[in-house]
Amino acid sequence: MTIDFKTLAETMTVLNLNLRAPSGSTNTLLLRDADTKTLTVLNSFTISSGGALQVTNSSLLLPSGSLTVNGSLQLDSGTVTVNGGLETGRGGSGSITIHGGSLVVTQELNMGFGSADTATLVMNGGQLIVTNGPTFITGSGTAAIIVSNGLFAAKDVVMGTGGGGPRQGSLTVAGGSVTISGFMSAGHSVAIGGESPL
Repeated sequence: MTIDFKTLAETMTVLNLNLRAPSGSTNTLLLRDADTKTLTVLNSFTISSGGALQVTNSSLLLPSGSLTVNGSLQLDSGTVTVNGGLETGRGGSGSITIHGGSLVVTQELNMGFGSADTATLVMNGGQLIVTNGPTFITGSGTAAIIVSNGLFAAKDVVMGTGGGGPRQGSLTVAGGSVTISGFMSAGHSVAIGGESPL
């Protein structure tokens, strides 16, 4: 399914959105070249297993709700603004890739919540802004943030501090820039690597 400049503005606001596919299949929502129109999800947006969202030169807004990624989210350009929390790898496996544009989370970013959950966030460019709430790189599961280009601006970063499970969290900075205005806390089985200073 594609949402673009031809999509009527009055159809661009929804209450909830759940993007998923049967096992072994992928259901992709392309939000591409939507001009000045913004896809607005008023409550919750869940990308479940088999679901994929690709944002190119467009805007996605969650004015008060949460975004859950247990499928995949790819941001090529444009803006994704989540005024609730963002969870990836909660009750499943999630991946987020940022090539450009801005992903702004005004509350917490929570990755790899449960013991069997996995989450990966890869930055090849653009911006990840989580400056009002904490970033949890795994609770009890396995999670990684890999920054090779772009800017990751965070308030507090907490890694590997959940109870039970592998609790494996990693932050790799191979390029780009990472700024932390608050504190960093590292618990069990944590790797911090790279060349750029934090």
